[in-house]
Amino acid sequence: MELLTFIGQAAKRRDDYVDRARRMAESFTSLGALEEEMDSRAVGLERRLRTEKISFSEFQRAAAEDALVASLAAMLLGSGGRTPSEVEYSEVMGQTRYLWAFFDEIRLSLSSGRLKFGEEFAEDDDWDEDEDDDWDEDDDPEIEWDAVGVPIESTGPTRAPQPVSLALPVRGTGAAAAAVNAAKTSRAQTEQRSTPIGLKDLASPDAAAVTATKAARPTDRQKGPATWKGLLGRLKRFLVTPLYRWLETGRFNDKEQGGHREMRRISRRDKRVCPDCRYYDSLGWVPIGSLPMPGVNCQCHDRCRCTFEYR
Repeated sequence: MELLTFIGQAAKRRDDYVDRARRMAESFTSLGALEEEMDSRAVGLERRLRTEKISFSEFQRAAAEDALVASLAAMLLGSGGRTPSEVEYSEVMGQTRYLWAFFDEIRLSLSSGRLKFGEEFAEDDDWDEDEDDDWDEDDDPEIEWDAVGVPIESTGPTRAPQPVSLALPVRGTGAAAAAVNAAKTSRAQTEQRSTPIGLKDLASPDAAAVTATKAARPTDRQKGPATWKGLLGRLKRFLVTPLYRWLETGRFNDKEQGGHREMRRISRRDKRVCPDCRYYDSLGWVPIGSLPMPGVNCQCHDRCRCTFEYR
């Protein structure tokens, strides 16, 4: 199935998907319960694809629908059950372009033999750290940060967070056309990777040639997942971790409409928090609408676990 085909169908079936999301939110009434359900669904989808119980196109549709419905359910939980607007629905649809890039990588892995149907799921498989989203936050040491993002207990400075655009992501997107336009963004633009050429390369033609050759080779990510365990870890990122963003988006829209005037961002303050999120946390109370949603304009991306408070 092509991405634009799915988006076109999802735009027509908005009421159906919202109804499914409402039933899901009624069944899983907390973010934790919803995360656990989507984690289980990701495991089931990976197993069914690996054992060829479903076709690849069926896997695509099921994963995309689960991601869309779960995100809408999280938004419903955050907004107290208010039906998502057309703009909000289009924003949730827009995230599927990243899921389709992942589908392309899975297809590439299968066609190249990096992944083989019927393989056993080996717990001790080696896999890329970037694919690993199966971590326990309780294992992370707590770190206190000062106002500019430097660990208080640190023996040396770390890179201070840089202020970024604080444009609110839940406004001005249009309707379903916004999701279609976003989906047309090329993979080269959304996942561009490059190998920089330094001064020493410019001074040495041979070194520059080596760097250029390295840059031209596909990265491991561009080759696709190397193991089924890695595939599952990344699938969970699309089905589970975005729930934080959409829960907070629903809460924000509800609080803004309810007359709240200020917001502040609360990070987890552990070692996995990026400099951008530490910077937002350090701002304290700011006018409502001044801060981006979790995963937007931060280096955590879809792994972001920030929350908000309002007054």
